[in-house]
Amino acid sequence: MCRQRKIEFFDRAQAPETSSGYALAIGWRWIIHDNPRLITFHDSLLPRYRGFAPLPTALINGDAEVGVTALLASRKYDRGDIIAQRRLVLSYPVKVRQVIDSIAPLYAELVTEIARIICSGAPLPTSPQNESQASYPLCVTKTITALIGLKTLSQLNVLSMLLVTHT
Repeated sequence: MCRQRKIEFFDRAQAPETSSGYALAIGWRWIIHDNPRLITFHDSLLPRYRGFAPLPTALINGDAEVGVTALLASRKYDRGDIIAQRRLVLSYPVKVRQVIDSIAPLYAELVTEIARIICSGAPLPTSPQNESQASYPLCVTKTITALIGLKTLSQLNVLSMLLVTHT
């Protein structure tokens, strides 16, 4: 379909080889194969909200804080050992765009911190996730996503009953 519509795409079967001891993936990490030291980033404070759409879920749930986690990738998504996290305390009402703009610098902080450790030759500090604290995001529908963009999130708490949760 992408070829027919002349839309650029990336086929993960054509992923480039990595030559570094580490690789960083900000975004969907499945395009990089077989690197046991792949560092990926997730927009939640893992193990909370593993999976797709953690930020909207945290905001709909009225969480007091959100954040970013740097972790070693694993075959099971968002379950690798945690390297570091950055937190952002929220004050409601808040708009999604405000939170995204505030979280963006946290990625840069984590990348810088991790690069310094790697360049120093020191091993990365890691800690396993506490499985008993793991949770998963709501299944965000197109309708809810559109509504999030139109209203403050404090007004959306009543809509959470319309969402299906992952079990």
